[in-house]
Amino acid sequence: QNNTWTQLGNTLYGYEDLDYFGTSVDLSGDGSILAVGCSGCAAGGLTPDPGYVRIYNLQANTWTEQETIAGF
Repeated sequence: QNNTWTQLGNTLYGYEDLDYFGTSVDLSGDGSILAVGCSGCAAGGLTPDPGYVRIYNLQANTWTEQETIAGF
């Protein structure tokens, strides 16, 4: 209502410089599940880097990684 954003959980970072972690994001309606796209990331040793989406759950004000989905 007051047009301000409030950070949920800890700050997340990619694993490498220029991996484009956060290229796309989606947050569930209740703010407890976060999907983060990484368009320039290696996934499972595949070449070229197909990218991936990481799924996080918010637990005790910390984002906990639940799953990684590799792009192809």
